[in-house]
Amino acid sequence: MKSSRTVQIVVNPNAGARRGSDLVTRLVAELQRHGFVCSVEMTREKTAPPCWTQNGSALPDFLVCLAGDGTLDKIASGAMQHKVPIIFAPVGFGNIFAREFGYRADVDFIVGLLTEGRQIQVDVGIRTEQPTGRQKVFLSTASYGFLEEVKKFAEGARRPHRRSARALWYLVAAGRLLLSTQPMTPLRVTVDGETVTEKGNIALVSNVPAYTGYLSLTPSANPVDGKLDVCVISADSKWTLVLSLLNIWLTGSTNGKIEHRAGTSIQISGQPIADIPLPKGRYDERFSRAWSDSLTVIPRAITIIVPRNDTRI
Repeated sequence: MKSSRTVQIVVNPNAGARRGSDLVTRLVAELQRHGFVCSVEMTREKTAPPCWTQNGSALPDFLVCLAGDGTLDKIASGAMQHKVPIIFAPVGFGNIFAREFGYRADVDFIVGLLTEGRQIQVDVGIRTEQPTGRQKVFLSTASYGFLEEVKKFAEGARRPHRRSARALWYLVAAGRLLLSTQPMTPLRVTVDGETVTEKGNIALVSNVPAYTGYLSLTPSANPVDGKLDVCVISADSKWTLVLSLLNIWLTGSTNGKIEHRAGTSIQISGQPIADIPLPKGRYDERFSRAWSDSLTVIPRAITIIVPRNDTRI
């Protein structure tokens, strides 16, 4: 029996060497063949809310996101607020959330989820910046310290679209930060009232396992347990920090100054970062002064569609 339900497709046309733009035409045709009514929204700005939450039109029955983790986080708040089930078709670089649930950027796979998939509710992370009180939703991770500096550096410039070139560009960004004279800024990390460290160099807060297969920092993270997993790495120097990351990459070992916690309320703060050689106007300006973030979790706050054989709930 054919469906007459509506599907809103949100596409980042720049993600993944423009794979989303290539995929959307074929996806719309196949969904229409199955009786779905489709609309498409192109989005480039991670900070702008999707139009379907603003224009007063009827809400769709389903959301399909053809993008990367950043765009997924952007539309997640609207999906959560309006209780619209979402499917993530990964065409970005990291695709951390997609890896956990086995999502694929494949037309038949997406149609199969919409016609035969199962709806489950998963946790959502909320990141609140102080003192502004500005909140951001995240489904996969929030990172701080050296990893975030590398990401900001790499994504602040005109980065390559192809996956292999993008990975190389991140290594270049890491190398430039490693060779800079700027000292690492210590992070203070508190989980459920317990101070984990006051001299952390990397803090990763995860709702799902992050960087699985090459830099597994939060392997126990579970998107349905009502908690956020926290990995904190401390080092005496940038080179020691990089050696710790290489050790995790090559051996999977997390020995050394690495702490793991899980909790519902995380506080992360840091001192000003000055004179880091980053592209002008593209780095987060609040890191030029002392800052603090509060991270919390809302259990089972958003509905996603997974293959019917996914039995985690």
